[in-house]
Amino acid sequence: MARNTSDDNLSQLKDSAKIIGDQLKSSGRIIAGQIKSEAGRVYKDVSARTSSNSRKLKHQHKSSKAAEAARATNNKAPQPTAPARATGNKAPQPAAATPVTSNKAPQPAESPMKRLVSSPPARALLFAAAASALLLCFVFIQSCRHEEPESAPAAGSSEPHQMQSEKENAPESEPISVSFSQDTALRAVVVAITNCYATDVFTDDGSTYDTTRFHSYADISGFYLTVEDKGSWSTIDESSWHVQKLKLKNHNGPLCYQVDADIAQDNQGYVITQATVSYATTFDAIDEKDTSVATEKLTPNDNRPYLSVASNLIAQERDAAAEQAQVSTVESARAEEAEYEEWVAAQFSLWDGNNDAFIDLVKAQLNDSRSLRDAETSPVPIRDQETLDTVNSSFSQDGSPVANMNDIYVAMSFSAKNALGGRVKSQAHGIIRYPSGEVELLAIA
Repeated sequence: MARNTSDDNLSQLKDSAKIIGDQLKSSGRIIAGQIKSEAGRVYKDVSARTSSNSRKLKHQHKSSKAAEAARATNNKAPQPTAPARATGNKAPQPAAATPVTSNKAPQPAESPMKRLVSSPPARALLFAAAASALLLCFVFIQSCRHEEPESAPAAGSSEPHQMQSEKENAPESEPISVSFSQDTALRAVVVAITNCYATDVFTDDGSTYDTTRFHSYADISGFYLTVEDKGSWSTIDESSWHVQKLKLKNHNGPLCYQVDADIAQDNQGYVITQATVSYATTFDAIDEKDTSVATEKLTPNDNRPYLSVASNLIAQERDAAAEQAQVSTVESARAEEAEYEEWVAAQFSLWDGNNDAFIDLVKAQLNDSRSLRDAETSPVPIRDQETLDTVNSSFSQDGSPVANMNDIYVAMSFSAKNALGGRVKSQAHGIIRYPSGEVELLAIA
């Protein structure tokens, strides 16, 4: 349908070109008659000027001959009719005739051909010839374009374009079939990046990797990475995959990883032939290419055995339920930690970082309560057993504990006047109970 429409348009264009050509021919005949008439008038004008100039030249020639004859007559001496008296008088000499000449140079006559070419009819004919040439070029270009493949049919067309139909009916190339699945390739990448950044996969001296300590894909007991986004996958050849923007996250830490990698199969299992790893505390920082983002480019060598993934490390599927339970536990612990940090911050003044209730307890023990100056508090939240044991062993009087887990140990340095009125520096130690916020003074030293 589109080709028939194009043929009709070309036929109409040719008909229009024929009509324009006939009009140009008619205009050409009229212009030619005008040029012929103009040429006749120019010829008569030129002939008349030529005749006039000829007559003038003949008249000037006759005048020139008469003047020359007069000069010749005047130059001859007169013959005396009687003997001259010896008076000593000489005969008078006739005055020489002076020819009259014009100082103006003759103007050259305008060329008839120049007048003919510069006439309005000639200019019109030249313009018409140029327009005809342009029109013929346009028709030729359109005919050449008609031979080229047609464009796609417009939206809403009832019939598909012939070329489009041929393209749709052409057999499509078969997709490349890789010898191992995409899920297997995904597991290999996860295991490789896990063992790359794990801290418990080295020998006891920490100098080299211990491949017997490498984590498997199913292992979620220690350090492992969760898949946040599988990224975009494509095939390279029959034995390799390529992945872009695979997003992995440390299940128990703040680091996020984005991986671009090629994964191939070899005799021992699978190998990451190349990988680019970007990591930061958030995926947004990676996407925005923040200055905090670190990037590593990894290729296999003897110092990177983790890029070669043995088949047994990815043989078992990860327990999705156990992983989800562990993720939920981690998220709950993070929420609890955030709540605890808010409680700790609320125990101290935003202005100077001190606890007002603890300062009051210290002032009550001074000789001059108004002399307390330069108070500066250092809090230590008790979140592990080692810190708890240190506090209890340092301040317990009878062996009983003075602090509990999640309490805050505080040490406040200050200066105050002693009994003699001298200013001395001291340090107060105390406990802020969790979650009540009650304050206890342990000692002033």
